Amino acid sequence: MWFAFLGTAIASVLVYALGGSRGATPVRLALAGTAVYAALYGYINSVQLLDSAALDKMR
Repeated sequence: MWFAFLGTAIASVLVYALGGSRGATPVRLALAGTAVYAALYGYINSVQLLDSAALDKMR
C-alpha cells in the first residue's frame, strides 16, 4: 500500500512539473495528467505483454 502512495506522489509531482509549475492552469495540468497517464498506461501494458506470467496473473 505504501508503494501506491509513493507512486501517486511521484506522478503528482511529475504532472505538476510538466504542467508548468509557475504558470500552471487547469487546462495545462489536465493535458499534462493525460500525457503522464498515457505514458504509464503504455509502460504497464508493454510489461504485461512481454512478461507472460504477469499477463496470466492479470487474466
